[in-house]
Amino acid sequence: MVKVRQRKGRKGWQVDILLRLPDGTRLRERVKPPVSTYSGALRWGQQREATLLSQGGRKPVAAAREVPTLGDFVEQFMAYSKTNNKPSTVHAKEWLLRVHLVPAFGAMRLDAIGPEELERYKAAKLDEGYEKKSINNHLTALRKLLNLAVEWNKLDRAPKVRAFKLGRNIVEEDEYLTFEESERFLRAGRPSGRPFSSWRSGPASDLASCSRSSGRTSTWSPARSLCAGRYGETRKAHRRAAGPVRCPSPTRPWRP
Repeated sequence: MVKVRQRKGRKGWQVDILLRLPDGTRLRERVKPPVSTYSGALRWGQQREATLLSQGGRKPVAAAREVPTLGDFVEQFMAYSKTNNKPSTVHAKEWLLRVHLVPAFGAMRLDAIGPEELERYKAAKLDEGYEKKSINNHLTALRKLLNLAVEWNKLDRAPKVRAFKLGRNIVEEDEYLTFEESERFLRAGRPSGRPFSSWRSGPASDLASCSRSSGRTSTWSPARSLCAGRYGETRKAHRRAAGPVRCPSPTRPWRP
């Protein structure tokens, strides 16, 4: 039975289909037809009723999607990369795929790559001696590939790719200058004609508390720093030495 009624408080029509299936099951469906006239809604409802009876009330089963392997999807991924990334990025992705990802996952279907396979890959790369930051670069390229497959309807959902959590690179305590080394540093950098006591309170005293590795960020240590009395003993007052530290030349005159 098909009934057509006007929607309450809204424009358009509503088709109410009530039928009994061959197995005795009662089925009712209320839908808005894709037409705007009464007669068109009635004809659409009758066609819908016939379709439900022929299908036994079940929705048509969608055809199974063929999921490509990672090796098959690489060409499409690189075509996307060439139009959306810089040439240097494209070259890096090609190298990562050829050397690392395709040998590990190339024969696997994209929906077969899950958390277990990713963790095994990370463990294998660690055993081969790769740094965690390098492995994170591999995982970043793989994550982008899987997300693109979802965007292009090649994959229903992408697995969560967990990268290594890298903490801040902290300078070790034994990398600081000792008091004796700080004294030698200050004396070597003292400008001619300027007393050592006044130079000690100048900019070189700041450099004396920096770490030996000039390219890394230094953490403050009141026990090691000659500037502890100058800046106070609290962490709020500490200064970080980021970037390359330039030591004063003993032969260059000091400029305030």
